[in-house]
Amino acid sequence: MILIMEMNLDNNYWSDLKYKLKTFYPQLTGADFALRNGTTEEMLIRIANKLVISRKEFNKIIAGL
Repeated sequence: MILIMEMNLDNNYWSDLKYKLKTFYPQLTGADFALRNGTTEEMLIRIANKLVISRKEFNKIIAGL
């Protein structure tokens, strides 16, 4: 399983990932991807919560994209 917080995300990869997530989950908005308090992990937890899935399930989704 890939943990996104451990990945070195470049801007192109992150832009592509956000696009795919927004495509598959239209309820996600640009505001959901905003870094608040500067932590990527907090943002990813917030997105998983909005999708009503666990963080572990969200990691699997990201790994599959």
